[in-house]
Parts: sequence; C-alpha cells; structure tokens
Amino acid sequence: MSESMIQMQRKLADVTSKLEKAERELAAERKRLDWALEKAATFYEWQGKHYLSYDVPENDGFDVIESTDPRATIDELIAGEKK
Repeated sequence: MSESMIQMQRKLADVTSKLEKAERELAAERKRLDWALEKAATFYEWQGKHYLSYDVPENDGFDVIESTDPRATIDELIAGEKK
C-alpha cells in the first residue's frame, strides 16, 4: 500500500472518529433539550446568581436550583430520574 493511501486511511479514520463524537454530543444535547422542553425549564439570572427552574408535576409545582452550568445540571437531573 502506498504512503498516500495510508495517509488517506488515517485521515478517514480521524474524520470518522470526529463524526462519531459529534453524533454522541448531538444526541446528548437533544436529550437535554427534550428534557428541558418537557419540564418547561428556564435558566435565568437573579440578584447576581444563576438558576435553573423546571416543572415537577409529581409535586404539582416546580423546583429551582442554583447553577452556573445548565447542561451539567440537566445531565445530573436526567441521571437521577427513575427509569
């Protein structure tokens, strides 16, 4: 196999790896967005602090969590939900 063919295979493998990573990240973001829409989540700043508010239908209300990283907070909330 020629050197140029080997380089092309390496580049193809690199591009494939990046594509697979992007697909995983997109799926995770979609999961967060679906959750946020389902829970009517809102990320906001109030009195200099950042909060994530979301519906909790089981309690007939909502919850508010202080958070500077809504993605990580939503990931934790999704992971903590009963399956």
